[in-house]
Amino acid sequence: MRIRTENGFTELEFGFLVISGFAVVGILVHFLFNQSIQVERLNALVARDAVRLTVESALLNPGSLIRSAQRQPKDNELIRACLLGESRCASDRRCCPSHSKAEFEIVEHSDDPTKILPISGTPAEPSCLDQNGNATQATSEAECFATSSNSVEFICESGATNCERASAVFINYRLQFHSPFLKDDPKLTLIERSLPVLLNKTDSN
Repeated sequence: MRIRTENGFTELEFGFLVISGFAVVGILVHFLFNQSIQVERLNALVARDAVRLTVESALLNPGSLIRSAQRQPKDNELIRACLLGESRCASDRRCCPSHSKAEFEIVEHSDDPTKILPISGTPAEPSCLDQNGNATQATSEAECFATSSNSVEFICESGATNCERASAVFINYRLQFHSPFLKDDPKLTLIERSLPVLLNKTDSN
């Protein structure tokens, strides 16, 4: 004989209702969890594009290169010669070898004295960027959303072998993203591009 509950259900029917309720709750939790993951992934993709645009905007600004070159020590003759027009030769002013390459930290061209951290570091010491593309210090509490590094190739005007100062540069930069919501797709976690930047004679002034 089936025993009915106070609501008129048999124990078996009541058990099925309870199991169905748990199943529905489980489905809802799974759905909400997946939705949360998708939202976080979308936010990470938006931040990824924001970081790329911020970094590229800074690297394409000749003032960033000039400001970075001015921060180089005097004995870094190649960078200072090619970007600032400072001679690194004892008797020859045509001292920047075309297609020569260098690795150095690039800071943003800004009047803000707080912007002294590199927006793009070197392959050995990449810079740390937050989700807005701002350079920051990596700590145990705040890891890097992305790391950025570069190398620069100096180009002399009209195909000259050497020149007093480079007329253009190619910046080969690399952005590595560390968001856990992007790590499943290698195409999203790494950006490697080459950016051409023209330099004017007045840029170093």
